[in-house]
Amino acid sequence: MERIHDSILFQKILRENPIDEVLTDYQNYPLELVLYKKGEHIFKYGEPLTYICFFISGRAKVYSLLSNGKHYLHTFYHQFEIIGDAEFVNQLKITTNVQALSDVYCLLLPLKPCHKMLYNDRKFLRAACCHLAKKLDTTGQFNSHNLLYPLEERLASYIINTSENLVFDENLTALSELLGTSYRHLLRTLKNFCDKEYLKKENGVYKIIAPKKLEALGADIYMSYY
Repeated sequence: MERIHDSILFQKILRENPIDEVLTDYQNYPLELVLYKKGEHIFKYGEPLTYICFFISGRAKVYSLLSNGKHYLHTFYHQFEIIGDAEFVNQLKITTNVQALSDVYCLLLPLKPCHKMLYNDRKFLRAACCHLAKKLDTTGQFNSHNLLYPLEERLASYIINTSENLVFDENLTALSELLGTSYRHLLRTLKNFCDKEYLKKENGVYKIIAPKKLEALGADIYMSYY
């Protein structure tokens, strides 16, 4: 994580994002602009909640670690999000992992000096409640998608959400676990995408050659909460 001391960029982000809709007199809060590099964790399961995070730009995935040691994919972030609201309201440790898939800009609000302010901020509590209601509503949809949608559609959505410059390059063993399938089934599905000319394997990575077809195939499976 890198703290960004750029007042012009900071003010631009405040103007272009709905911070004033989730914090009363946001100028009174010690917001920090930070940058997470690709691969860094914004939140890690089991760690204490030390700040509220406002996701600004970039791409990140949200996943859980199950009791059997496997990972379970929830969704992707790619626009303004409040992260940490559920843990704040319920006074819990962090319940999911949030990992940057590209460079990600966030505004962080440290809880230690702001805990009482946030509990007395009706605008924040209202925004948190609305956000939690949306999460509750979409959790059932995500579970249905993971259980009922075929791997082909879930993989198409994953590829579209995680590729960079139309290049998909992931650890396929880890990905098969994340999508709840076997490594062989994953390879067969990727080969099928290549046969259909959605992808082309080149130098150990997959290049996307039909992004619109993949988008249509995986539309709305892994949506963001906000």
